[in-house]
Parts: sequence; C-alpha cells; structure tokens
Amino acid sequence: MCTYNGARFLREQLDSILQQDQLPDELVICDDASSDETIDILGDYVKLAPFPVKIHRNPTRLGYAQNYAHCIGLCSGDLIILSDQDDIWFPDRIRNTYAAFAADGTITFTFSDAVLMNESGGDLKRTFYQDMRIKREDRRRFGEGTSVLPNVLVYGGILGCTMTFRSKFLSVILPIPETWTHDWWISLVLCSIGPTHRISPVVRYRRHGAQTVGFENPSLKRRMEQTRARKEEQYRKEIQQYQIALDAARQRPELQDKLASALQSRIAFLCKRSGVRSGGIRGVRLLAELMRTGAYWRLGAGWGSFLKDVAALVSCFKEKR
Repeated sequence: MCTYNGARFLREQLDSILQQDQLPDELVICDDASSDETIDILGDYVKLAPFPVKIHRNPTRLGYAQNYAHCIGLCSGDLIILSDQDDIWFPDRIRNTYAAFAADGTITFTFSDAVLMNESGGDLKRTFYQDMRIKREDRRRFGEGTSVLPNVLVYGGILGCTMTFRSKFLSVILPIPETWTHDWWISLVLCSIGPTHRISPVVRYRRHGAQTVGFENPSLKRRMEQTRARKEEQYRKEIQQYQIALDAARQRPELQDKLASALQSRIAFLCKRSGVRSGGIRGVRLLAELMRTGAYWRLGAGWGSFLKDVAALVSCFKEKR
C-alpha cells in the first residue's frame, strides 16, 4: 500500500484488510512524506494487526508511481497485492485471489472490475468497466480477462488497486519508466509475458475530488471539446511517452519481442493520427490509410477514434478558410 495525506479514508481501507477471511502474510506500506495524520493512523494499525506491518517513510516525495515501485520492491511474499489508501476491499479478496493463482500456475497477474462508490461510501450503482467508453470487442476481452494486451496498450484499463502479481517478475517490472503510472506499466509488462486472469470484483473503488489519479467519465460535449482541442503537440507528448516505454522494453530481454513490437505499432499509429491533425490533402490521405488498413480497430478505439479524427480534420479545414 502507498499512502500520501490519506487520513480521511485510510481507516476504512485498513479495517477492510484486517477483516479479510484470509489474512495477508504481511502489509508493506510506503508513505510519500505525508503531512496529515496518516502516519499516526498507520502506527495504530501496527499494534492492531495480527500480521507484520512494515512502514517506510520517504524523506522526500517520490510521486505515486515511483512510490509504488519502491514499495513493491520491499515486499517479501510470492504474490504482491496492490492497495490504494482510499478504497474498501471485499472480505474475500485475498482468498479468491490466492485460489486463482493456485488453480493456474501460468498466470502472471489477476485483476478485476471494481464497484464504484462516492466520496461518502454510497453505492454509485455501476462498475468501473461499465463506465469505460470502449468498443464491444474490447469490452469482451476485458470481460474474459484474456488477450488484453491490445486493450491495455490503448486504454490502460487495469486498475492497480485490483491487481495481484507474482513477485518473481519484479526484475522485469522494475524500474518503472518515468512518466508511466505503475499499474499501466505493470499490466503492459505482464500481459506481454504470459496469461492473465480476471476474477470477480475485489474492491469498492472510491471516487472523490482529492484522488491523485482517477478515471474521468466526461460528457459527450466534453469529449468533443477535447477532440477539437487535441493538436499535433499533444500527440507528440503521447508518442514521447510510448517511446520511453519502448526504450525500457528494449533493455529487457523478456520484453524485446512482444511488447516492443506492440509499442512500435502504437507509436506509428499515433504518428499518423498526428498527421491527420495537420489537415490538407496529407491529412485526408492518412485518414483514408488508417481506415483502409483497419488500424483504428487494431490499434485504437475503432469508430470512436475514426470519428474523432474526422471531426479534427473538418475543424482544420474550417480554420484555414
């Protein structure tokens, strides 16, 4: 678990761990220089827990992704379960997770959907995957939990707070590249190494205004505004991020084939989508090429990506009049 100024919701999360019907072997917590009551709360739970609770305080802030990288490197168990500081685990999370790994020795990690709750813990009557705006085939892949690398490459879509993975893969996972979130990177790496497995929801996922990272569910109007505003420069930043991941993958033999190849394809796709934003005849030709080759469906969000590019291209022509 990683913490940072989490006093408001932390007790509920820790209580849910203590109330598991199968307790963990240890709880490793890295605090990222909190200035509220977080450390005091953690100290109380060191005394309450019937298992070892190890707390490491960072003297200076690492940021959430690198704090998780540091934290998982301190774990000693065969399986590492990730936890946010503001969610609530279902009582059977650990038992169900262990059962999945025991049943299949080949899986690299398990993940799940998450039941959404509001700031005060009220049920929002929907789940994380129900809120994701993705095409039908990708929803099926997430539902089955297999062959999800293309989906993870495009959407992220694996909530770190639902993940459990084998610690033997730490040497491939670490270090986590700068600019990458821990859960996106870990899921990319492990999807490219071996099979994954989706289990029933393991957490109630809290949405609140103080989240460091959260899943945005914008309105149609907002999505169209974002599409019109997305210029070539924003694509260049996204391409740069994927290039950082590609450089990291090329340095790790286990990732040089499958993941490196997938990242190269994704970068080429984004380069062409950036070219569509330049408008003119070149933009039209690139749009037609991406449509003809099926790239929008293999490497993007299908019709959603195509229609966004059409809208952007039309905007370019209007601006040049």
